[in-house]
Amino acid sequence: MFSNSFTIPIHAPQSDPNHPNCARSIETNGMTGAVYGADAAGGEGAACDGKTDKPWGPLVATFEIDPPPETGAKIVVDFSPKGGPADLTGVWNASQLAIDWTDGNAWTAIKCSNQEYCCPDAKHCLLPSKVLCQSNDDCLRAGWKTCCPLLKICVDVGAPCVSPCADQGSYCCPDAKHCLTPITGKFCHGAASNCAQGQVCCPVTDLCVTVGAACVPSFQDLMLKSK
Repeated sequence: MFSNSFTIPIHAPQSDPNHPNCARSIETNGMTGAVYGADAAGGEGAACDGKTDKPWGPLVATFEIDPPPETGAKIVVDFSPKGGPADLTGVWNASQLAIDWTDGNAWTAIKCSNQEYCCPDAKHCLLPSKVLCQSNDDCLRAGWKTCCPLLKICVDVGAPCVSPCADQGSYCCPDAKHCLTPITGKFCHGAASNCAQGQVCCPVTDLCVTVGAACVPSFQDLMLKSK
C-alpha cells in the first residue's frame, strides 16, 4: 500500500515481485515520510505468510512532486538499514499505478478487480451483489458480508483501496474509469434505457448512475490520501 501515506497495501496496497504477498507502506508528512514493510522469514523470493514475517522500518523517505501535469514525481528512500542503498530513487509510473525503482524493481498499487469498485467510505474494494439493503442484517440474511453505506447494496469486502474521487458521494468504477454517483435503489439490469435521462448503467454495480470526473489516481492523489 502507499499511504499520507503511500501504502503498498501507496495508500493503496502495493505488491513487490521480489517479496510476494509482503506489505509495503509509505507514510508522508509533507515532502518527507517513512517507508515500512515486512519480508518473509525465508528471505528474498519467499512469500510472506502474515505470521512469521519480519517487519522493518521506518526508512526515511523524501518526495519530489512536479505541479500538474505530473511528469517527474519521485520518491527517494534510505534503504541502508536493510543493507541497501542510502538513496534509492523511485519514479511514479502513472500508466501502471506503480513506483519504478532505479534498481529495476517496481512496487505496484494493488487495484480493485474489474468486478469490484473502490468505496470511499469503506476504503476497500467491494464486490457488489444484486441485493438492496438498509443495514448489515439485511445482507447477512442474504448471505453477503455487509451493506455498502454509499450504494445501499450488499457486498463482500476485498483489499484496501483509496478512492481518487474528490466527491466522497461517488465511487470509482474500474470499468468506466470515472467517478460515478449512484442512484440508490435503482438497478438498471444492464441497460441505460432503464435509467432516467442523463444517467447511465454502471456495468459493475448494475445501478443507475451519473458520470463525474475521471478516476485514474495520480502519485500525489495516492500519497496524500494514503494513511
